[in-house]
Amino acid sequence: MPMTIQYETHVEGDILHVTTSGFDESLEDVIAYGEAVVAEAKKYSCTRILIDESDLVYRLSTVDTYELADYYAKTFRGTGKVALVTSSENLEDAKFWETAVRNRGLFYRIFTSKEEAEAWLDRTA
Repeated sequence: MPMTIQYETHVEGDILHVTTSGFDESLEDVIAYGEAVVAEAKKYSCTRILIDESDLVYRLSTVDTYELADYYAKTFRGTGKVALVTSSENLEDAKFWETAVRNRGLFYRIFTSKEEAEAWLDRTA
């Protein structure tokens, strides 16, 4: 079954830029997407990741979002700094996820502005 999340990547310096669209159909779909992004960051030795999900529709339940945060914390520890840009419609779910991953030690932040996300990555380089 093809992923319903589409994304493109490019590298600038040590930052992996990801532009994402579509929708998250299932927890497995989002895990596969996350694993692919982290693999791409490792491939190019990127220590910072900027993910623009402003065109991605979030469909996961609260329980799945919590399980996703738990999976990411166990699997992606040490992947560097991640700034994620989301739409205002997805902000509540994204902030819940941010709290869950940060409480587990990941250095991830949620933004609704790409410029603010870039500035945060630059400040924390």
